[in-house]
Amino acid sequence: MEYNISKGINIYEYTVSELNKAIQGTLEGKFENIRVRGEISGLNKAGSGHVYLSLKDDDSIISAVIWSSKINRLNFNPEDGMEVLVDGNIKTWAPASKYQIVINNIELAGEGALLKLIEDRKKKLFQEGLFESIHKKKLPYIPKCIGVITSGSGAAFRDILTILRNRFPISILLFPVLVQGKGAAEQIANAIRTINQVDSNIKYFKKINFTYPDLLIVGRGGGSLEDLMAFNEEIVVREIFNSRIPIISAVGHEIDNTLADLVADVRAPTPTAAAEIAVPEKMVLLEDLNTLENRFIKVINKFAETLKERLNAFSLSPPYMLFENKSLGVREKFNKIQFNTSQLILNLENKLQKRILIITNISNRVAAEMVKLNSIYKYISSSINGIKRNKEISVNNIPKALDKKIYYNFDVQKISFSGVVGRLESLSYENVLKRGFAMVEDENFKLVKSVKELKIDSDINIKFKDGKVKAKVKK
Repeated sequence: MEYNISKGINIYEYTVSELNKAIQGTLEGKFENIRVRGEISGLNKAGSGHVYLSLKDDDSIISAVIWSSKINRLNFNPEDGMEVLVDGNIKTWAPASKYQIVINNIELAGEGALLKLIEDRKKKLFQEGLFESIHKKKLPYIPKCIGVITSGSGAAFRDILTILRNRFPISILLFPVLVQGKGAAEQIANAIRTINQVDSNIKYFKKINFTYPDLLIVGRGGGSLEDLMAFNEEIVVREIFNSRIPIISAVGHEIDNTLADLVADVRAPTPTAAAEIAVPEKMVLLEDLNTLENRFIKVINKFAETLKERLNAFSLSPPYMLFENKSLGVREKFNKIQFNTSQLILNLENKLQKRILIITNISNRVAAEMVKLNSIYKYISSSINGIKRNKEISVNNIPKALDKKIYYNFDVQKISFSGVVGRLESLSYENVLKRGFAMVEDENFKLVKSVKELKIDSDINIKFKDGKVKAKVKK
């Protein structure tokens, strides 16, 4: 029997262990940080919490593992058949010549998988009641300050800023965040949560002499389904739901719909539309106010003209017709003026509730017109005396009751009109506070109209004419 014995061939001789370790070093060194796309197959969750699976495509398959410490960080539950993108590194087990991918992060790949994830999440949140209209908060008619949560360098913020400046310039605060990619959802959710920490934030805003936001716009410009996924994340949806400050969602274009749109208090199809929803147009408000002002002045001028006509009637009438001319039709005309003025007041009350910031201007004009009326009244009184002197009308020939009747009717009209003016001035809540009343707001600075709106141990704010105090409801 013959034996073949190697005779000094000049090739390095490995042991099996040495070769496996060399291969291990090469694989783990070269493939230390990789991204792989594949379909999940054979997923199995061990009792230790680790998840073992395979990634495959049309031609190959490779083993992979997700350690239990990474499982809780995933934003979805992996399932067989899902197409995914994984980040990780190659690890080998030298004694058995095996290798696998150790997955550090896993994301859904492919629009179908993303849509299925969004639909499953939507059903879950719907069952919890997060999308119900009863939870929607009313937007302020004219916000004091708007907080915008979006990318600081994106076109969305520039569009919002342009619209707000043109329509109704107010204070704007930008909270810059990532709006796509890794960490975007966490930054958006954290921004909403931070702004809503009222107790600590109000002190900071007062310190820097800036108005605290009472409305938020959360959104971004258009993009693919994957680009918009941050606004479909559960952490963002729940923070929007928990926000005490009303939120307008403005994600993508009109055809884009996210879970953030469903939970927000108001959904805007675009960032530009969100800015238009957030504030009224200043010029329209001013035009409406000018219309009301002109109508009010016309009523006052008409009343003044009526008084002048009555004066002319006195000057042309003989003494025995004085009482007849004065009393004829006065009551009917006065009632008509009183009715028209009452109707005007009702219209003003309805519209001026939304325009309390500008009511002071009308009050000043009313006061000016009152001064004019007082002048007219003095003129009428002096003219009547002059008529008596010029035509030598003897007051002794006219019953004293007639003279008292004439002046009594003038006084009644003056008092009635003064009451109308007083009602207008009372519309200002500041005048009400000066009379000893107080205004109560809940912890969200919403006006409290009934004790039924208060809860025991809830915080309230009480506003007096010279400042505010905080209190707590005991019973």
